[in-house]
Amino acid sequence: MSELVLSGRVQYPARYFYLVTIITFFIITILSFFSVPLWDYDFWWHISTGRYIYENKALPASDPLSFTSEFSENKNLYPERESFILKQYWLAQVFFYLIYENMGPAGIVILRNLILLSCLILIFFYLYYRKINLFIIFLALGLSFLSLLKFTGERPVLFTIFFSLVTFIIIDLYLWKKNKIFYVLPIILLFWANCHGGFILGDVIIVLFLISEGLKFLFKRTNLSEKDILTLYGVGLFSIIVSGLNPTGFNSFFITFSPEYFPFIKGIQEYVPPFENISKIKLMRPDYGHLILLFLCAFVLILRNLRFDFSYFLILLFLGIVSLKAMRFSIYFSLIGSLIFAIEFNRWLSSIEDKVTLLKKKKTFLDVALISAILLSISLFVIGFGKIRFSFKYLWIPDVSVAGAAEFIKQNNLKNNMLNSYASGGYLSWRLYPEYKTFIDSRGLNLTVMAEYGWIFEGLDSLYKSALPKDKIPLWKRLLDYYKINFIIFELDTFGTVPKLFFKLMQEENWIPVYIDLRSVIFVRNIPEHKKVIDKHKKSFDELVNYLIVKTTVGAMNHEYNPRYLMSLGEIFTKLNRLDDAIKAYKYALKRMPDNEVIKKKIEELEKKKEVER
Repeated sequence: MSELVLSGRVQYPARYFYLVTIITFFIITILSFFSVPLWDYDFWWHISTGRYIYENKALPASDPLSFTSEFSENKNLYPERESFILKQYWLAQVFFYLIYENMGPAGIVILRNLILLSCLILIFFYLYYRKINLFIIFLALGLSFLSLLKFTGERPVLFTIFFSLVTFIIIDLYLWKKNKIFYVLPIILLFWANCHGGFILGDVIIVLFLISEGLKFLFKRTNLSEKDILTLYGVGLFSIIVSGLNPTGFNSFFITFSPEYFPFIKGIQEYVPPFENISKIKLMRPDYGHLILLFLCAFVLILRNLRFDFSYFLILLFLGIVSLKAMRFSIYFSLIGSLIFAIEFNRWLSSIEDKVTLLKKKKTFLDVALISAILLSISLFVIGFGKIRFSFKYLWIPDVSVAGAAEFIKQNNLKNNMLNSYASGGYLSWRLYPEYKTFIDSRGLNLTVMAEYGWIFEGLDSLYKSALPKDKIPLWKRLLDYYKINFIIFELDTFGTVPKLFFKLMQEENWIPVYIDLRSVIFVRNIPEHKKVIDKHKKSFDELVNYLIVKTTVGAMNHEYNPRYLMSLGEIFTKLNRLDDAIKAYKYALKRMPDNEVIKKKIEELEKKKEVER
């Protein structure tokens, strides 16, 4: 492996060290990926749709999974987006469904981990092929790995993560070595476009390469011949055209970038800008790999100055901007940015090596020391934040909060329509369709239904007044009656907030809690059809309170970055008039979000109330 370092021949002890380090790195990677169970709540509506397509041998023309879409007054105001969500992922959905149907959760977990691991293997071997210094390779690998730990969701987006990297490498290989694998690009785009709408990222990467290489050719700053340029443009443009051969054409582009569709992403955590998440919202831990690479790429850009490759600059600029607008795009900057950083930083090191005698003489020693430091840092991060807990049970048991609730619904044959959370709808469709259809799921197909869902779960009495006259029925009750909702499934949402509807139902005689586990609760309407299940399974007020306290406490411990579980705990104690406990909970929440005025106001109000009661 002597060609991996710039300093010339590497002695055998160093070679063995490099080999052991590579093996150790990938062992850590594999253990980390397999320590994550099947968890993504979007996965379930994907395989539910895949099942529908497979069984009906057709793409859905309208939403088959939610009963709210059947109401004529809920006619979708954005039919193009609905069609896109229903049809765009069809190939990946059928693929996922067949794997899950034949291999269960283990098949999906293995597939997910193979795709993520393949990204790292591609980065390693591509940089190895380009004779990049091994220290730089490990830095690029380590940062890419840290980013990938944030993107372990089992969704068709996995194909976009993988193929965006592949597309960049294929084009870069052509520009560097005129590699004939470039001619495979249209086939990749065709497959990708029928798996996920993110294929437009591949189109953008192609366009950026075409623009930059065309300008370099015009200004004679390239080693490409006229024939090479024509081939680049011919294959590139043909790949873009081929990518339009999917059920929704290029609608992905308009839906992604048109402000008309921004209401659908409001409140979705992955669309939050990373620095807003760090400074204000604190929904999840930052993507450290992405943030470090942002700094390193900017640093290398300054070092290389005008010698920085123009194609790389355009791609980094685009990916950097979109990754700063939404956390969901950070992985693309991390993977492609790690390659660009490694190549350009290696070029800079090569340009100064002859001038720096100490660097030249001590290169192998420095490589070994720096690689050891990187490996140690990755290991500590994974142990501390990644929390390796590898167990074969993660291959067989998905992490689903409403799994027990779904089984209870089936066994007890609950009547009429359900109200479920935004997150749980996909799994409930998978388990209960076609006997039951959901109110909503994380596809967020219909803006009207999304608004009504929010009003119900917020326990909103009126859109216009804070208090209703006594003869008026609250809005949330009217909506439950209108949709003939006879049972409701609750679980703490992904932010750690207890729905206000939960507290209201606790005081309602017409709604009875009949199921509680550590993950979810079911209320049923007190109607004759539910008499048997109520008589057999009715839960007490104390059981509900204990559920809330345990759930929010465990959530606060497991999500030490997010203050909302503690805020929910404070709200629970406030309703129980346990003021001291409520104040403590809010003060702990304030430590996690010191500038939050809402928490400060809550503490102030509770302390005043406590003084009055004394």
